[in-house]
Amino acid sequence: MECYMCSMVYDDDFEYCPYCGEKSYEPIICLECGFKNDNKEIFCSKCGAELSKNSHETNLNKYNPQYYENRGNYLIDIGAYNEAIKNYDDAIKLYPNNQEYYNNKAYCLSLLNQFEEAITYYDKAIKLDPKYAEAYHNKGKCLKELNKFEEAVTYYDKAIKLNPNNADYYCNKIICLEDLGYLEETLEYYDKAIQLNPNNPTYYYNKGNVLKKLNKHKEAEKHINKAMELLLTIE
Repeated sequence: MECYMCSMVYDDDFEYCPYCGEKSYEPIICLECGFKNDNKEIFCSKCGAELSKNSHETNLNKYNPQYYENRGNYLIDIGAYNEAIKNYDDAIKLYPNNQEYYNNKAYCLSLLNQFEEAITYYDKAIKLDPKYAEAYHNKGKCLKELNKFEEAVTYYDKAIKLNPNNADYYCNKIICLEDLGYLEETLEYYDKAIQLNPNNPTYYYNKGNVLKKLNKHKEAEKHINKAMELLLTIE
């Protein structure tokens, strides 16, 4: 039997999956989005589409790329990156024009430290959707790992232009700017990250450290104290 939750195969004698502990039963797989539902559901818990218990229709999900993407996403969560890549490949074969499949495969490759190959798939995602901010951001992260800091910054800038409300984009750009020695320039981007997420103590603390390096000790103390205050509220 193949577990509907983790996709591992085990003997039919087990009442519960020995890998993830889920109760053994055939799920109802939504033909619209590929989500695996409890077999008691009438409508899909994810997209609301009406479900069918017809086994023939369930088997059709083997030809639904979303089915493989969902499996790939789960396999990433449990750290099975090579298996996840195989599932994204299956999704791509069935529907080669979905930028998210390439982005997800590239993300897996980056988790395996295969940064050069990951970049080729981020490029494919960007070619399919030139406004896909996350693909630019993720490509920037790979370039940073390859010590191509200047080029990484250009891709972070593209991501920021497309989605200026994501604090992570600014933070990753800051890391590259610091590696390049552009400390003064990082302050502007710390301010933007703080504006987007004013309750994140890390932003204040890291900005405080940069200010210390720039010999702006009073400002540095102010930001580090703010970080400590926020940490106390979190605890």
